[in-house]
Amino acid sequence: MPPRRKTTHSVKAGKNNRPDTGTATVADEVMQSLRSAGAYTSGDQTRPCAILWPDPDCLWETAIPDLKSTLPELFILGPYGPEQRMGPAVWLKCIEARALDNPLPEDQIPIFYLPGIGKQQLREVEDCPAELQHLVELQFRGAIWLHPNGKDWTPYAYLVSEHGGLGMDAARDNSTIEALQRALPQVLKKKTEELRGKRLDADFFDQLLAPDLPRLILNWMNRSVAGPEQSGNEWKAFCQQCIIDYHFHPEKDGCLRAAELLGHRKGKWAEVWKRFREAPKRYPVVTALLERMDPAGQEDLFFDSEPWPMANEKLEKELSHALKELGKKYQDNAVKSVRELEKAHSNRRNWVWRDLGRSQFAVALEYLDQLAALVEKPLAAASVHELGELYAVSGWKVDEASLNAMACCTSVHHEEPICAAVRSLYLPWLEASARNLQNLVKNAPETIRPQKEPTDSGTGQVTLFVDGLRFDVAQILKDRLQSQSYTVDCAWDWAPYPGVTATAKPFVSPLAPLLTGSVEIYDFNVAIEKSGKPLTSDRFAAMLEEQGYQILKGDGLGESAGRAWMEAGAFDRHGHNDGWKMVKRIEQEIEDLATRIRGLISAGWKEVRIVTDHGWLVMPAGLPKIDLPKFLVESRWGRCAVMKETAITDLPIITWHWKRDVNIATPPGAGCFKAGTEYCHGGLSLQELVVPRMLVTYNTSDANRAKIIGHKWIGLRCRVSLQEAAPGLTAELRRKAADPSSSIVEGRKARDVGADGTVSLPIENPDDEGLAVMIVLLDPQGNIIDQKPTVVGGIQ
Repeated sequence: MPPRRKTTHSVKAGKNNRPDTGTATVADEVMQSLRSAGAYTSGDQTRPCAILWPDPDCLWETAIPDLKSTLPELFILGPYGPEQRMGPAVWLKCIEARALDNPLPEDQIPIFYLPGIGKQQLREVEDCPAELQHLVELQFRGAIWLHPNGKDWTPYAYLVSEHGGLGMDAARDNSTIEALQRALPQVLKKKTEELRGKRLDADFFDQLLAPDLPRLILNWMNRSVAGPEQSGNEWKAFCQQCIIDYHFHPEKDGCLRAAELLGHRKGKWAEVWKRFREAPKRYPVVTALLERMDPAGQEDLFFDSEPWPMANEKLEKELSHALKELGKKYQDNAVKSVRELEKAHSNRRNWVWRDLGRSQFAVALEYLDQLAALVEKPLAAASVHELGELYAVSGWKVDEASLNAMACCTSVHHEEPICAAVRSLYLPWLEASARNLQNLVKNAPETIRPQKEPTDSGTGQVTLFVDGLRFDVAQILKDRLQSQSYTVDCAWDWAPYPGVTATAKPFVSPLAPLLTGSVEIYDFNVAIEKSGKPLTSDRFAAMLEEQGYQILKGDGLGESAGRAWMEAGAFDRHGHNDGWKMVKRIEQEIEDLATRIRGLISAGWKEVRIVTDHGWLVMPAGLPKIDLPKFLVESRWGRCAVMKETAITDLPIITWHWKRDVNIATPPGAGCFKAGTEYCHGGLSLQELVVPRMLVTYNTSDANRAKIIGHKWIGLRCRVSLQEAAPGLTAELRRKAADPSSSIVEGRKARDVGADGTVSLPIENPDDEGLAVMIVLLDPQGNIIDQKPTVVGGIQ
């Protein structure tokens, strides 16, 4: 047999053996180079028994874990640990001899990585340490992975060498070599084509370890577990990058200096501030550090206040004082002051401190400015109907602005300034608008009675009664539902007088034709016309059921083939319990109503008709007190009173809706018969008597946008998640997507998609486990919208 040519340098892979140049990583190239070191000519040479990889300075050591996962023939010299493919020289010799269990395939040449061992040590046979002697002879029967110049390969040499290496353009200084060593695992993962044409220097390699330096700086300042640990290569790279790009040293300068530089936002610190601005709640310690920075003395013409919490807090205190002072001003002066304050503070709503809830006065000022622009002229018209129409078109926006301003009170110290401003702006407008309505009604009292017929639901329709759904709040609900692809028709009507539940709720119910005024008028309760008995809640429900209505309670959905009555909403209860602070509950109430409506339509109901009994007035520090002697009245509420037949008064008088011979007085303007009342209803104002009539349906064309975005098997039940889920959608599992008879769902019945966009599909036959099927998503007409393959039970 002819002697084998000794392979003592790397042999590049042939063109057909090299990794794809477009996708090959540095690690791929290293592995190919290692394997090519064992190249030989069949028939002319013997195959090397092993490939030795000497690394006297352990420069490749950090790369071994990643290489080992893709190089099954790689073994490491070290303490005995076969599960780590590591062992002493004698163990490696057994690997080469295939003397152990599960040996390498005969056609695979083992690669032995020798950390701390150089080529020269192997060549000095007589002086070779005893623990290496088992490997010495392998250099004669095997191959050594070496640079073509005969030296051991180093990571830097392999990267830059044009002879057996990658031929990259890298800086030739110690900083670059050290940075390469720190980033070696990251370098191995880079595609070689991404590195070509670039100047590889220390900065480039450090950025591989710290690719998102602004985030790492913030995490370090925030003492986050996601920040670089203060040891090891990543920390060294982080510090080096901070010195080069941000001109500070984390260890020497510390977090307070970093906070100071962050606040000034100069140079690359502007990028760090931008990242902080994107999600300030993630970095509470950074905020605390900025709070310790006192910008006093820096306030010149070009001083930037935004980054400094203390500067923002000072401006908030100034605004708080100014808002309190509005309570002492007449409306016209208050309007001017608010507009001046808006010019001075509006920019702060773009500051980061708003996101952290630290600029609530500036936030409230936006709504106060809207309020100031709307209240300069009270609502006025030539007739009762025209005034009602004007309010329904645009007048309600004044009420909405006042609610939004009050809702900005997220802590006790917000309440007095904001409420003082609201009262100063809103109360005069409310008073004047109410008096305008009262004057019109005085001349034409019959024109303020309901114009629409009582509600009577048809098949597939739910009548949803919401207690105290004021017209402006109804517009918020309307917008919420429309944004979720529902069609909402919102009309208006006058509530029956007085606007209290006992009078108005029976009128908007299907039972209205069967009712009449009660003899007992003190609480404005109505009676059943046929029997003369008072209409109690039990009798109300019983009569509805006699009329063929289902009474839906809680989360009940009923049978959508019929018709139903349900009640929801707690606006009125919150108002009576909490006064003006009920505004803080409006958002949750709206969301709860929207969720309930979505659930009803998803359950198959075609329409949801929303009705209410009355609106309300709300005013911080109470509505103006109006005196009404007890001897003039039979009963007295906050905004209405039943007058004795012999009583004479100058107060506005309207007859009871259910009994025209009963006179009911109301306080003038926005007044109240009870002192200190912040929330009230039953009087004569647009806010109390203009009520919404809403009809909610679903735009079925939007159902086609729904998509299956995921599914998970839990035993023999498949939970499916949808994107842009729509009411009326169903889903099931089929052997053949287009064949409904191939359903394998329990009961062979498609399941309704829930309001949360999920649906659970149980399997009928356990023997179907492992069966390949299709998840099909169906529109209300049973047409397939989307489909995805799956395997029953998740077994692949």
